[in-house]
Amino acid sequence: MPRILTRQNINELFSQASCTQKNGTTGDIELIWPTDIATGHNRIIQLRSGLQLWCETLTPHGDLQLQADYLPSDPFGLIFILSGNFQSTLTRSSKTVDFLTKGGLNILGYGGTAQGAINYLSGQTIQIVQIVIEPWFMGELVERNPMNLPRPLREILQGDLSQAYVHIGETNPTMQMALHQLWHCPYQGLTRLMYLESKAIELLALKLCQLSEDAAKQLPKALKSQDVERIHQAKDLLLSDIENPPSLIALARAVGLNDYKLKQGFHHVFGTTVFGYLHNHRMEKARQLLQTTDLTVAEVAYAIGFSNRSYFAAAFRRKFNINPKAYLLQSQRERYLP
Repeated sequence: MPRILTRQNINELFSQASCTQKNGTTGDIELIWPTDIATGHNRIIQLRSGLQLWCETLTPHGDLQLQADYLPSDPFGLIFILSGNFQSTLTRSSKTVDFLTKGGLNILGYGGTAQGAINYLSGQTIQIVQIVIEPWFMGELVERNPMNLPRPLREILQGDLSQAYVHIGETNPTMQMALHQLWHCPYQGLTRLMYLESKAIELLALKLCQLSEDAAKQLPKALKSQDVERIHQAKDLLLSDIENPPSLIALARAVGLNDYKLKQGFHHVFGTTVFGYLHNHRMEKARQLLQTTDLTVAEVAYAIGFSNRSYFAAAFRRKFNINPKAYLLQSQRERYLP
């Protein structure tokens, strides 16, 4: 029988003397496994808000199973297995998926409201690099760089945080080079932190590219001309009332498509999701209003369909790297300069 540890058990183990701040190393925390369970450690590096790096080496002294009840507030995990292998199980709504991960593979996972278990074999050394990404950080990255991603992942990034998602892929040579550079980082202090952050984002970008290429293989090779016309019609309907846009199902019915075909076709034609397109249009409209009118920030937010000014401000800042109030003041100065 394997030794079973729940998330609470692990938190209790690592809340004791096994957790130490690495002196002289910016942002590092090292968690040491208790010697009666395993040999190894997990070094956690906070790279920036929403992004962590975990470098772990683990050799269990007996068969070990880690269990977790995932929460919608949990982050994504992008795991690169450098050596060893382990068996994982994910269960949601009585449906169970088992998968074996081994050296040379990577896995992007999000638990949603599922239950998970990871099984390690006694005496086998596992080395992994894990990039831990908050959903909002992932969404921001994808929003700035529209790409064709699998439908379940897009739905999670659009706010459906209940479902689980797993994608396993081969760690290609470009990924392997970035992993080698990350694992053998030659720098210290702030330079080291910036270097590791750049490598983590590079690996995440490469994984998203891998997902996009896989999703592209599932897209129709060609859309019928009447379908393209309907998709353009859906775009016009979507933008005709940005304060109260139709739901995806209502939009699909209005143009005579099913919602799946509309989502796939919309991404194929415009390179982004239906509501990603709407969001970008809203932000551009907000920028235009702030630049050319005397509306306040709250009035602009309301005009483009945001009832919460704080949420609008955060979305505008993510899009343009400036607060809407600061952008408004800057635009007013430029308009009224003699």
